[in-house]
Amino acid sequence: MAIVAVSSVIQEPIRVYAHASSSCSSPSTSAACLCRRATSTRPKSTGFFRGSLCRKSNYPRFAIFASSAALTDGVKVEELQINVSGRPYPIYIGRGILDYTEIFKRHIKGKDVLLITNPKVSMLYTDQVVASILGIGGDINVEGVVLRDVERTNLKENVFEVVDKAAEARMDRTATFVGLGGGVVNDLCGFSAAVYGGGVNYIQIPTTLTAQVDVAVADEIGIYHLLDKQSICSYYEPECVIVDTNFLKTLPGKELISGIAEVLKFALVRDGAFLRWLKENMEQLLARDPATTAYAIKRSCEIKAEILSLDKQAGGLRDILSLGRIFGNAIQKSMKPGEWLHGEALAVGIVMTLDLAHRLEWIDDSVLIDAIVAIERAHLPTAPPAHVSKEALLKNLGVPSGGHPLLALPKGPGGHCVVTEAYDRKCFDSMLTFFCLGDRA
Repeated sequence: MAIVAVSSVIQEPIRVYAHASSSCSSPSTSAACLCRRATSTRPKSTGFFRGSLCRKSNYPRFAIFASSAALTDGVKVEELQINVSGRPYPIYIGRGILDYTEIFKRHIKGKDVLLITNPKVSMLYTDQVVASILGIGGDINVEGVVLRDVERTNLKENVFEVVDKAAEARMDRTATFVGLGGGVVNDLCGFSAAVYGGGVNYIQIPTTLTAQVDVAVADEIGIYHLLDKQSICSYYEPECVIVDTNFLKTLPGKELISGIAEVLKFALVRDGAFLRWLKENMEQLLARDPATTAYAIKRSCEIKAEILSLDKQAGGLRDILSLGRIFGNAIQKSMKPGEWLHGEALAVGIVMTLDLAHRLEWIDDSVLIDAIVAIERAHLPTAPPAHVSKEALLKNLGVPSGGHPLLALPKGPGGHCVVTEAYDRKCFDSMLTFFCLGDRA
């Protein structure tokens, strides 16, 4: 039985104006008014994580292929089977599921576990995770690595720190690495697992909404290089992904809405009905309602998995997942480091993309309005900061004079998207002029 949220229409006034014409001849007009918002371990263990054994219970087996199964006390878990590149793995989604040892029992193959996290998440959730792992029973050894400044670096030094810890503990190829944190931590965990001992199992436990809907479904893991992130990567799937919606209770509000931008992107590229559902249920999503967040995460993962499974290599259908990202990245490059989160810039990039598609007459008012209303209800920005100029955006877009950047653009009814550079440059210029110089009030 699928998790379903009760919809509730939000009644606050939304500043959305349809302009008189969708022609590109009036660069000062736009389709919308865009507001600026702006324990027990094996003998002689060296593990520094300790915890008491969890109470054992008899848990029913999980159903497969996106069905729900009751665990205990009425708590449900949604299980999605993800098969992007030929090696399927499950994503478990639910409230409080981190406490259920049965999940770890199914996916930890050996006796050694290396938990990889960061200081903030470690203080909040390490004891809980370790207790669940030790609840497996037997001679389980849990070691830990707390990576500092990982969000800023994500470099090879972090990988060597993880590998060194595993080697010091004499872990073999039956070990399991567990990533507990945001996207960067889980990428590091996966990459380290791929290279250690020729490859060991790893489990992802994403703690941010962005990681839960994005990193949870991926066929490629990598670490940042100073020049090119994609130059150091590996194709290596996790043993499983555990998405506990309780993590969102401690997630800062700004990071929550940043993750909502990713969810909105998935809806725009593939599912118009999901976009309308998000618009009507945004209040519950912001309130971190468990059923609402579980459904939003589940549907986002389904959409991304479908797209990646249909396109095994970059340069095809999967490029629609870059919707809004090209403009968003250019905006962030035009700002001070850390001034905005990626999701905030992505939201503005999505709005700019929608505005361009509307000027091209590729989408009608309903698609534009649904998206703008959803973005505004999420309290996401809808225009770049005032100090970001058109010249700065063009420079950071890397667009030659008269050229066209390759963009993912919505086209047709909601949930349809194309990747193209075959569009009217005048519309592109008028859109940039409006967002950087025009009257957005």
